[in-house]
Amino acid sequence: MYVYFQTVNTAGDPIENVKGVTPNKNRGGWATLGKLTTEQPVSASKDKIEVGKLGAEVKDVDDDPNTKFERYKVNGNVINGNVGISLIDWESIVLEPNGAADYVGFGTEAWHLNGKVNVYKLSYNANLPTGVADVIDTK
Repeated sequence: MYVYFQTVNTAGDPIENVKGVTPNKNRGGWATLGKLTTEQPVSASKDKIEVGKLGAEVKDVDDDPNTKFERYKVNGNVINGNVGISLIDWESIVLEPNGAADYVGFGTEAWHLNGKVNVYKLSYNANLPTGVADVIDTK
């Protein structure tokens, strides 16, 4: 089973060009996380409990040395390794008829475990307006 996530804003709309995320060729904010080998029965679902069971198996080796999940790598380098698994909201299990980006070619069926990561952009104005004080609590 191939594991993917989509970067989205708070409205659920796809966000591309997220710093620290390498998107796959499918666009729409989708990125490859890795591959999961599971002994659980797999069927298409959007049920949070069923999807969550497989999502719970997605663990980094540092967190579980017996994990059956392997992060996606290119030339031995982990891609999207800075994306914390705990940030992913697992959404669906899908049998994709046209492969798995970065793994299996077009025309080959492949199971996908898909999740979403909410992305936030913070900004601030360093120039305080007249009458606003910069207060630093030194307690």
